[in-house]
Amino acid sequence: SGCVAVIGPIESGHRVSQVFRSTGYDIYRIKIDFATYARTNRSSMTMNITDLTTEKKVYTGSIDVASLDDNALASIDLPNIHTEADHVYEVSFSAEGTTDSDFITIYHSEDGTATDDFYAIIDGEVQSFSLCFYVYGDEPTT
Repeated sequence: SGCVAVIGPIESGHRVSQVFRSTGYDIYRIKIDFATYARTNRSSMTMNITDLTTEKKVYTGSIDVASLDDNALASIDLPNIHTEADHVYEVSFSAEGTTDSDFITIYHSEDGTATDDFYAIIDGEVQSFSLCFYVYGDEPTT
């Protein structure tokens, strides 16, 4: 199902995540459908990727919020992050420095479309939908 609504403002101190089960591929890109409320925002956003199976953080990076296009997929290139097959990973987004006129949000799917292997979490609460979120990977090279 498509991207039907936004989750609401991602304000400072809040955390939005997408959980997925890995096929064991090396992740090189994530695409996510952001909304900027038709403006250039200056707040900052951090993205973390954590292997929930081992509770180990495998990536931390910043998202250039000011460069995001409104209502469009943003492509986030990654440094070939190795994942383990059947491990569960969480990609989380946290904002800092937001104000009433400086924040972004993320689109999500319809309620009831989440699965045991693909779902969103907002401030620690599991949701019945997933973020409009795509993971790109290649088979690992040895």
